[in-house]
Amino acid sequence: KWLVAKLYVSSILAVALAFLLESATRPRLTGAVVVILGGGLLVGLIEEGSKFVVFVRGTRRTPHFNEPVDGMIYASAVALGFAALESFTYILRTYDIGLAYHLSPTSAAHLALTVTAPERALVGNLGHMSWAGIIGYAYGQRRCGLGTRRAVFGAYLVAACGHGAYDASLGLNAPAIAYAVLAASVLWYVHLFRRALAASPFRHHQLRATPGAPPRGPAFPALGRHPGWAPGPPEVPHRFEPDFAVPPEGLPGWAQPDATSHLVGRLPGGEPVQVVQWLGPWAHALTAPGWSAWVDGRRLQRLVAGGHRGPPASSMGAS
Repeated sequence: KWLVAKLYVSSILAVALAFLLESATRPRLTGAVVVILGGGLLVGLIEEGSKFVVFVRGTRRTPHFNEPVDGMIYASAVALGFAALESFTYILRTYDIGLAYHLSPTSAAHLALTVTAPERALVGNLGHMSWAGIIGYAYGQRRCGLGTRRAVFGAYLVAACGHGAYDASLGLNAPAIAYAVLAASVLWYVHLFRRALAASPFRHHQLRATPGAPPRGPAFPALGRHPGWAPGPPEVPHRFEPDFAVPPEGLPGWAQPDATSHLVGRLPGGEPVQVVQWLGPWAHALTAPGWSAWVDGRRLQRLVAGGHRGPPASSMGAS
């Protein structure tokens, strides 16, 4: 909770960075070109990049970043702080514009607090949270060993384009398009959040107890010759007798012995498991609560007498 609060407050650094970059790069163009390039592309790239920098620096050394959904939560904290400060400036701007049009201070304040404030509270928070969350999902996947830098950069471009499309549509007096972009961004955020939760190592009930038998085919040319091969899913032993431990960094668990199959969860580091079937380098690991998933058996640490650990033997498919 303290980290979430710290990131929320630290968003002032993202606002300052974005302000400096936007002031330095604002193009000297007019008409629709400046709206699309300046209000869309540049603002999207700068603001999403500024939030991402603060998010990464604020979480790079914390031990509390230990599951993919953390990326979305921490990125959302920075985004909501950014949106709050930005909304505050919009409210002040509306008040100043009201005074410039010779409204009384009371009328100008009423306009700012009853029109601008509610609108910014809704669209500003949803927009910034959704676009930052898209990047946070990709970064969370990479942080937990399930993603790549390329995926993070791609998510950054997607978020920046969504942000830019929203701003440019408003600048071109096309609110329907802007709100459609916002709605699509929010729905995508919800979808990614559910996927991130499904990969949580702390939700053991999501690990499937009996993954189906792996498919035969070119992807598994040696399965039929492996001594551990048996048709259908392995039998779950009546007594849990762990013989391996998950490495400290944890392991992703899959529905099939194939990295392109459905990811059903992530086993936390140090958890004891019992291997009930080997298929080449893949191990069908059973946990104490009775849930199991396919993991990379080469990374398991064998439990030996006295509680010491060592790598799995080559005869068990760990070569």
